[in-house]
Amino acid sequence: MRLRFPLLLLPLGLSILLVACGGEKPGSTAGPADTDLIYGDDFSSESAGPWLLEADESGSTVLQDGRLLIEVSQADTLQYTALDEPTFADFDLTVDTELIAGDREATYGLLFRMADPENFYRFELTGDGRYIVESHESDGSWRRLVDGWQKSDAIMTGPGAINRLRVVATGPAMAFYVNDALLEEIQDGRYLAGQVALDAGAFGNQRTFVAFDNLTVRAP
Repeated sequence: MRLRFPLLLLPLGLSILLVACGGEKPGSTAGPADTDLIYGDDFSSESAGPWLLEADESGSTVLQDGRLLIEVSQADTLQYTALDEPTFADFDLTVDTELIAGDREATYGLLFRMADPENFYRFELTGDGRYIVESHESDGSWRRLVDGWQKSDAIMTGPGAINRLRVVATGPAMAFYVNDALLEEIQDGRYLAGQVALDAGAFGNQRTFVAFDNLTVRAP
């Protein structure tokens, strides 16, 4: 499914093409030694499992070398792949990311508490070390939960940058981390449960290519 939204979060007010990817029912990887683990995926399986892998002229989502890779080859495009089930209310989520290719405006991160493809939160990094937390509304607008794109020295920058993202959500309280550094603590009760997704966006002149690995969702 593809929807066009006015992109109010970037400096130039670009439009974005959002590519949504659903999937099959997943199984939890929780084991007896990790009782807090609700869901985990190290993407080592050759099977797509809960992730729908697809490709077209705008971009692709593939499993390769034990990682999930999202490539966006069309400008002003955001592509994501979401877990169909389980959905999550309160959680502590971490995922490792690597910006393999992309310019300063390349974006990548998480969508979470997705009530549907139009209503969700977004925690996103850029190639030059900025971050944003915002929600997308059913009328197509973006609602910023921080004062614009914020710079942080905790974010590794440029092609080859590796960052660990973490979101802890308990009711309306949400905390956002990069590489174990706390970036923001926010109270917002608009969305309290939903799907999680991984995303990448190309908003400059270069394609964006991002790898995701070691996704875990634990009880907070």
